[in-house]
Amino acid sequence: MSAVRCFHGYEQVKLDGHWMFIISGFESYGRHDRCSVRKADGTYDRDVPINSKDRILIAGKWYGRRYWYH
Repeated sequence: MSAVRCFHGYEQVKLDGHWMFIISGFESYGRHDRCSVRKADGTYDRDVPINSKDRILIAGKWYGRRYWYH
């Protein structure tokens, strides 16, 4: 079983030595600039920014593909 933690209100699981955010999907409002990230309470934040370099913005810091999975 993987380790799980709460990081700034978001759930992270430890896979391959990295703490990773769980993305359930990508939101489309005419552009693909938001994604849904699982929160520690089991709900999803459907308004997390994602940029053209596949980095998500959590607690004021950008995290690349190495730190999230879909």
